[in-house]
Amino acid sequence: MVGAQQSRIFFRPQHSAGNGNHESSLDYASDGRGTAALRRDVAMSAHDEYRDTLLLIESAEQELKRRRLRMRFLPAELFGEGAWAMLLDLFICEHRGKLVSTTSLCLASDVPPTTALRWLDVLECKGLIRRTGTVKDRRVKHVSLTQEGHVALRAILTSFGGR
Repeated sequence: MVGAQQSRIFFRPQHSAGNGNHESSLDYASDGRGTAALRRDVAMSAHDEYRDTLLLIESAEQELKRRRLRMRFLPAELFGEGAWAMLLDLFICEHRGKLVSTTSLCLASDVPPTTALRWLDVLECKGLIRRTGTVKDRRVKHVSLTQEGHVALRAILTSFGGR
């Protein structure tokens, strides 16, 4: 679950996959800018991407806070967004480098455990999450977003104005 303490932020670089929107080191060498310029541009790009990721995490946290605030005034069963809460929690925790267990994710969903487990099955079937076992304790499963899940969450949070 998402904690209040500050922790290290991890982000997954969004690479352009052969769409011609990036420059190669050969482009820099051929026009005289050299490797120092390449390193500076790569560092600036990574910094921008890191900042964007921080904004998306903040957007996800605000969405969870708004959701929980609603539940203070209206019954939770009116909203039925257990899967959404799980996806947001996974997005936040993964970018903070935290492993998320099935039990923790079910608690974060704010729905009954059996409902949360059914939502996990649905999210896994849709290819948005994956569950993996642990070496130390075969009873424990960790849950993570798939690449497709990350892309979807980034797109949704970006559309919310998180950058």
